[in-house]
Amino acid sequence: MTPTKHTQRNTKGLSFPIQPNKQLGLAMLIVEDEERNYEPVATVSTIGEAREIAAYNLEMRLQQTEQGEDVLCPFRYKVWAQGGGGTFQIVFAMDDSLRPCEVE
Repeated sequence: MTPTKHTQRNTKGLSFPIQPNKQLGLAMLIVEDEERNYEPVATVSTIGEAREIAAYNLEMRLQQTEQGEDVLCPFRYKVWAQGGGGTFQIVFAMDDSLRPCEVE
């Protein structure tokens, strides 16, 4: 497999490579702050959809912060998907600039 700019290499346990429009099955987009506190954002079906929702979510959180609301400050967005055997694992991550980053 030749990685594309959106492909994550850590696909252990998945039966398919991660591509931007590949259906993920059961998957969740999670936002994390620098201290690894986290909140679920949305269910997603593809990496492309996760990127769109993360962009909207980041914009909304920035607006809420400007209005003085206390919200979790995004450091990283992660996509968790169900792999072989039914376990969930991180299959894609984006930093706070919404650029792909290494899965931790």
